[in-house]
Amino acid sequence: MPLVVDETGKLQDNISLRDLKAIQSDGRMFHRLYQTTHNFLLKIRREFAKKDDRPSRVVAVKKTDTLEHAISLCAEHGIHRVYIVDDQKKPIGVITLNDIFAEILNSI
Repeated sequence: MPLVVDETGKLQDNISLRDLKAIQSDGRMFHRLYQTTHNFLLKIRREFAKKDDRPSRVVAVKKTDTLEHAISLCAEHGIHRVYIVDDQKKPIGVITLNDIFAEILNSI
């Protein structure tokens, strides 16, 4: 999924498939494609705040964190990816549940 970074490259957010579902196939919400990513995410969060359980902020780990920590964050937040950031919170990678499952299966 696309990452949203600020002008310094610091990770701010991401746009998920769940967010994109707010652009309905009948075209009623097609105008949302022309908003800034920041405004799009603000509106989506406001509209779906009560029924949406997405984390209020992007979930990230440092490259020194353990895989166990990444898995626990996925479980805690009900997400399928965590971003890896450097000390300046700039994205350097991503770990998905598919990556985690592959690692577990390859070690058996």
